[in-house]
Amino acid sequence: MDRKKVEQWLLVNEPAFQYGGKQYSVCSVDGMYYTWNSDGEEEDFSGVDNLLDNWMVGGKRFKDILDEIM
Repeated sequence: MDRKKVEQWLLVNEPAFQYGGKQYSVCSVDGMYYTWNSDGEEEDFSGVDNLLDNWMVGGKRFKDILDEIM
């Protein structure tokens, strides 16, 4: 999925998903992306590229698991 489609998906939805035995969620507000997992870890990312490249989900970058969770 290309970056623009991911950005639109995140703006319209507040996705929650399970991956590797944990629950994850992400929401966006004014270009910031806020993430959470079932271990209680929270991270904030400025911009969709930062989120895609740096949010680690089950030991993988978020952008590398999109096809599996969508």
